[in-house]
Amino acid sequence: MRGLGRLLATTNLRPDAIVCSPLPRACQTAELLAHALDHLDEVVALRGLVPGAEPRAIAQVLPSYGQCVYVVSHEPTVSALGAFLLGRP
Repeated sequence: MRGLGRLLATTNLRPDAIVCSPLPRACQTAELLAHALDHLDEVVALRGLVPGAEPRAIAQVLPSYGQCVYVVSHEPTVSALGAFLLGRP
């Protein structure tokens, strides 16, 4: 995640927010990403990103965090969220 964070830091895609599952490993990973990006705002843990969560619910909440939101979660939750946001099955 440190390497990905350094790569993302070279782009113009600065996050408005970084959100993650409240489970420890996701929180730790999100903090590594925030550090690599010099993201000074707090990483926000969202219960809707736990394994097995319904993507529709979290998709409704994400816009309140800004236009560019980095999400750290678990499989299959993060893939289901991505598919839902893209209108895919």
